[in-house]
Amino acid sequence: MRMRFYFQVLKANVKLKQKWWNNYSIQRIGAPGIGEFLCHETFYVAAMSLPSDAVKFRQYWYWCRRKSFEILLWLWELETDEYSWKLHLHLKGLLVTKRPILSEVERYESKETTEITLQVFRDWSAAIYRGTNEEKIRPL
Repeated sequence: MRMRFYFQVLKANVKLKQKWWNNYSIQRIGAPGIGEFLCHETFYVAAMSLPSDAVKFRQYWYWCRRKSFEILLWLWELETDEYSWKLHLHLKGLLVTKRPILSEVERYESKETTEITLQVFRDWSAAIYRGTNEEKIRPL
């Protein structure tokens, strides 16, 4: 579960770095009209997001990254005998990103535990908690 939340923080960082015009929303099923296109993943009709929608998108991924990071910190401190099936199911419900692919899993497993903990506790914590007093997340 640590690995899943680790990659959720990484993927939320990627989403936060995207420009607002890279965001789009699924509209419906059918043929695209003027100003619409087919989503390359779902093949549903999609339309570009407005800048106001992009702010909401960034807020979502900002809070997703922050809460995932807090859960990851908590999981690092949790003893293995305290981890239960009920906790596993609850944490699984908090995952919003896809499962990591095999190359990501291999990369994660090839790193030493100390390297991951240094990245999580030292490098990420300053970046994630920076700007927490801001009321609104601004688009890039």
